[in-house]
Amino acid sequence: MPSNQLTHPKTIIARSMQTIILTSVSVILLILAIFPLFWLISTSLRSGLDVYNPSLFPTKVSFESYEFVIYHSPFFTWFINSVVVSLSAMGVSVIVASLAAYSMSRFVTKWKKVLSKSILLAYMFPPILLVLPLFMLFVRIGLLDKRIGLIFAYSMSNLPFAMWLLAAYFETIPKEIDEAARIDGAGNNYIFWRMIIPMAAPGLATSAIFVFINAWNEFVLALTLINSDANKTLPIGLYAQMGGKAGELVLWNNRMATSALVILPMLLLFLTLNKYITKGLTAGALKG
Repeated sequence: MPSNQLTHPKTIIARSMQTIILTSVSVILLILAIFPLFWLISTSLRSGLDVYNPSLFPTKVSFESYEFVIYHSPFFTWFINSVVVSLSAMGVSVIVASLAAYSMSRFVTKWKKVLSKSILLAYMFPPILLVLPLFMLFVRIGLLDKRIGLIFAYSMSNLPFAMWLLAAYFETIPKEIDEAARIDGAGNNYIFWRMIIPMAAPGLATSAIFVFINAWNEFVLALTLINSDANKTLPIGLYAQMGGKAGELVLWNNRMATSALVILPMLLLFLTLNKYITKGLTAGALKG
């Protein structure tokens, strides 16, 4: 476009209007995205009947709902269960997925595309359809209402995505590195664990974070496979708090405080490791 057209008053006005419209839409979308979190925090800091006050901010900031959740509810039991289950599922999924993805990227040649698409199809399969078969299986093998059963279920449900992501990432690592190492006498185990794994750290971190977040937030499988209070995870514990007797006053500040404590670890994790997630996804996308 010629420079005289760029400086034409109509062009300047049109570009200014476009900027104003895009900025306004972005601000509106940002407010809509942040408002539920703001309302959650605001409600959790209220006390008594102030919970039912429609104002945006609490009349008086109070932390009694957090004290109740921490000291007078089984929150820490749910928290420990969620940490154990999520970390275990993350470890199992990433280890198995990295071994499978490396094998796909290096040793599978003829059916690689078919296998890759099959893995992606398995990830797109609705997990809720597996709830009843898993329940019947766990009843027969004795894994119902046990944390190890939930770890197995989460590892299985997250494995396709982790494999798909890592297979795309391993493709970005030149195969010449493997060949040069073999010439020097290195075996497959040494190449994989000592050379490829350190180079694939961003992809491994990305898949680990996604698996952990999915396991932390998962609700349906935990609700179906866990019955006892001692083995409940945070989403199920939060759901249990929603119940109440007929005519009983619902303490929404306590519910919101529990929700805030459930969200906080994921929020801190995402804000801290956001650059690793972005780096791993963009690097894998080059070959994905």
